[in-house]
Formats: sequence, C-alpha cells, structure tokens
Amino acid sequence: MDSARPWIATAVFWGGLAATLVDVAVRTAGGASWRLAAGGALAAAAVVAAWSALRWGPPADRRARVAAAAFLAATLLLGLATGLRWSLLLYPVVFLHAMVAFGLRGGRWLGLPVLLALALNAAVSWQPLRLDVDGGLLLLVPVALAVAIAVIGAAFAEVARRGEQAQELLVRLRASSDRVRELALAEERARLARELHDSLGHSLTVINLQLQTAQRYRRSRPDEAWDEVEQARALTLAALGEVRRSVRALKPAALEGGSQVDALRALATASAAAGLHVDVTVRGPERPLPDEVGLMLYRALQEALTNAARHADARSVAVTLDLGGEEVRLTVADDGRGSGGAGVGFGLSALRERAAALGGTLTAADGPAGGFVVDLAVPLATAGRP
Repeated sequence: MDSARPWIATAVFWGGLAATLVDVAVRTAGGASWRLAAGGALAAAAVVAAWSALRWGPPADRRARVAAAAFLAATLLLGLATGLRWSLLLYPVVFLHAMVAFGLRGGRWLGLPVLLALALNAAVSWQPLRLDVDGGLLLLVPVALAVAIAVIGAAFAEVARRGEQAQELLVRLRASSDRVRELALAEERARLARELHDSLGHSLTVINLQLQTAQRYRRSRPDEAWDEVEQARALTLAALGEVRRSVRALKPAALEGGSQVDALRALATASAAAGLHVDVTVRGPERPLPDEVGLMLYRALQEALTNAARHADARSVAVTLDLGGEEVRLTVADDGRGSGGAGVGFGLSALRERAAALGGTLTAADGPAGGFVVDLAVPLATAGRP
C-alpha cells in the first residue's frame, strides 16, 4: 500500500464500497433484477482496480493523471450501476486524491470533472419520492455531507503538511548543496596542490642544486658557474610556464577564446533564470586583462550572483566594472536582505585570499541603503607580474 495515502481516504473508500455492495445484495435479495448484482460487481471490481493504481505522491506525471481519471470514471460507473446511493461517498475520495496527489493548483483540473460526473450520476439515478420507501437512506444525505466535509478538510490539511515537508526538504537541500560546493572547492584545492607539488618539486630541487654548484664554482670556474645559473634560469621559466598552464586549466569555458567582459555579461544574463534582474555597467575602454585577473573577476561575479539568488532573496543586482584606471574594480550590489552582520561564507573568504595573492582587495558587507555589496579591486601592474 502507498505509504503516502491518507488513512481517511482508505476508511471512506472501503466503507463506501462495502455499504454499496451490501445495499446491492439487500436489494437483489428483495427481488431486484440480477443485472443490478452483476453490474454492481463489475463496477466494484473496476473501482478497486483503479484505486490500486492511484499514486498519492510524486511524481505527478501523465501516468498519475491517467490513473486519477480512471478512478473517477470507475466511480461514475459504480454510481450508474447501483443508483448513486452509498457510492456517493466515493466522490469526496476522488476529490481528496486530486488535492493530495497534485496539490491545490494541480488538483483543480479534476475538480470540474468530479462535479460534472456527480451531476450526471444524480440525473440518471434520481428516483423521486424513494427516500421515504427506503427509510435507511434518510441518513445518507447528512452522512455523505459529513464525510465530504471531513474528507475535504483532510485534503487541505494533508496538502499543507506536505507543503511544510517540501519546504523543510528545500532548506536541507540548499544546505547540502552548499556543503557539496565547499567540499568540491576543497577537493579542487587539494588536487591543485598535489599537481603543483609534483610538477614544481623536482624543478625547484634541481634549481637549488644548480645554484649551489654555481656558488661553489663562482671563483674557480666562473664560466661553468654561469652555465649553471643560465640552466637554473631556463628551468625557472619552464616551471613558471607550467604554473600558468595550471591556472589556465581552471578557467571556465566562457573565458576561453572570447572577450573577458563579454563573459561577465553572459554570466549576468544567465542569472535571469534564477529570477534576478542584473544591470551591467562598464566604465572605461574594454581591454584584454591578464588571465589571473579575468578569472578573478569571473569567480567574484559568479559568487556574488549566486549568493544574491540563493541567500539574499534579491530581485535585482547592479554590476559595475571599472576598467579606466591602473586597477580593475568590480562592484556587485543587490537589493536583498543583507547578511545581518553574519559575516561572509566560504566562497567569499576564498575569493578574498585569491584577491590578496594578486595584490588586490575584496570587501563584502551590507550596503548603506540595504542589500549586500561585494567590491573587488585588483591592480593590473601587480597582477601582471610573473
């Protein structure tokens, strides 16, 4: 049995079905046509089969909707076959399933068909002045109304409960995604550290030995000493080139083969999918920037936009890129709720360290007029040095 199925739905369904079959049996024993019993049995089998195929939880896909429509059709068939007496109790169950399985919005698509089916069932099965003949049926209308109210109330309560569960799961998912991101960054740092250790360790060891040899030969064999220095210099340049290749390997695909400023604009445009309205202002002439600076700007804007969409509940972000001076400055200001003095997270802390390594600064704090502001400044002269 589906664990998401509300207990009240199970109780009303089997109670209404049992009452319908007992009513059919009593009427058949009282002289009713055998067709009533045969039709009731076949319709009851169809209802049970449709009931078993219902989904009370995700995914709310096409198969789930087909099963819901089949359950409504089987309920209508049972009502037509038995005269819409106790089978009336099954219609609130159809409505309950629609609300629970598809939500308040998604379940509305079945609301009108339920009412139309009930009206058709009542029109076909209505027999005037029969309630006084079947005295037991005098209780049917108030019982059906009470059951319907209870079932509809349970539907709204169940939908609200599942909404709260979904919200809790969303909070946990966001926390997990942040943790996964932190672990990924830590793993990337460890991988880069291993690569630098493996690639530079040997080179630095050889350079050290060559310089030691040059120091020993500087007076007795100066020509050989200068040869050792020249070889050490060549190896130093090769090691520096390898470090730069490692840095370039970490560049996003958006920074490959195109304008760095265009890559920043594309990143801002992509944030529209998260519901952000991003305005980008570029001051000064656009010019090629050192790879380290371009990557730093890209990562800083990426982190600021991610925080604005995920944590700040911001609607709009103003991005200003100043290329006119001896330093590059990127300012990202959102209209969200700010940090409330909670400080910066792992991503911005790591970016602050990277900015310092380039001789720059990164500040991140609540803005004077609200929201959150990230400000990055990198001097081009320092960043461009080998």
